[in-house]
Formats: sequence, C-alpha cells, structure tokens
Amino acid sequence: MKSKGVVLSPEKMSFLKELWGHDTEAHIDSLGLISIYVISYIDANFHKVITRKKIAAHFNISPDYLSRVFQKECEICLMVYITRFRMYNGKKILVSFPHMKVKDISLDVGISDAAYFCRLFKKHTQMSPQAFRLKSFAHDDIKSNLLADSSR
Repeated sequence: MKSKGVVLSPEKMSFLKELWGHDTEAHIDSLGLISIYVISYIDANFHKVITRKKIAAHFNISPDYLSRVFQKECEICLMVYITRFRMYNGKKILVSFPHMKVKDISLDVGISDAAYFCRLFKKHTQMSPQAFRLKSFAHDDIKSNLLADSSR
C-alpha cells in the first residue's frame, strides 16, 4: 500500500492490521507525514537501538513533539509501538527459524538482553518464546526435536 508517497510493505500492513483492526487503511490514510515517516523509519531500523530522541533527531523535530503527534495520530505511545513491532517480528522469527537461539532472535529485533526479550515476549503473548514456538508447530516430530535441542 502507498500512503502519501511512502510505500508500506505487506508485512508492515499485516502488523498494522493486527494493531488497529478492520479500519487499518482508513487509519493509515488519516495519518500525517510525520507518523508515516516514523512508521517507515521504525520498520527499517527496529533491529537497532532506537530511542525517541534518535528518531526525533533524524526528522529534525523535538522528542516531545514527536511523541505528541505519534500518540495522537496512531493512538499508541511511540515506545509501546516499537516494542509491539519488535515482538511481532520476534514471533515471526521464532516460527520461521525453529532452531535459532532466543538470544540471537532478541538481537535481531533490537533487544541486546535475551532475558529482557523473554520478559517482554511473555508480557505481550502470555507465554515464553519457547512455549510460543512449540505451540506454533502442529507436528509432534518438530516439537520433540525442539525439546531435544533445548535440553542440550
């Protein structure tokens, strides 16, 4: 989807639909340029350490103004949005790469501390990364291989 000259990938649209529900396209159409550019910036940089101050500096606006605009237009706090986007991507990696270590996944989504990633993941999904991974697979042989790998 293209909004105000910025292309939003199908993956980004999937996350936004999860975040906003049915009216995602109307919601995106109502966003101002700052919010659209910030969403694209987060999409491109979520795997790095990003802060409100860093994003504001990138767009040459104040951190407080950035937060107010993003909260008003997106109906979610900027840092909560970033965390949810990281957890969304963490879930996808957990399922796509069943033998990838949680500490490597946490690094891939921009969280350097694997224990902190696990706490955030459990807060957002009500289960540990390993439990989420196991639940995502329907085949018992995959589950048993994962359990064998985690016991090593």
